[in-house]
Amino acid sequence: MHPTLVNGYDGFGGVHDNLVWNQQDGWVAYTLHNKVIFETVKTREQTILCDSASQLSTVALSYDKRLLAVGEGRPHSRTGNSLIYLYDTVDRKLLQRYTFHQRGV
Repeated sequence: MHPTLVNGYDGFGGVHDNLVWNQQDGWVAYTLHNKVIFETVKTREQTILCDSASQLSTVALSYDKRLLAVGEGRPHSRTGNSLIYLYDTVDRKLLQRYTFHQRGV
């Protein structure tokens, strides 16, 4: 079986603000577990990026809509750090990974 469309809702378990919409260019981007999905609104064509092994939590779109920042919601067990991924929304590819530290509560 080869799916042609991924669809889902990841709004439970600590995920929040995980969808952005670029109305002018006609696409949405959202997270689904460890994937970033860019979807063209009219055709439903998708680009699925899987650069993380951890659950993704939050996305933020730059003012000019060319950059998408995506943050992991859980630290990696080996390092205790989580990553922020920076994507190019035009080419729909990963530009950079940044690490940040989550302190225990």
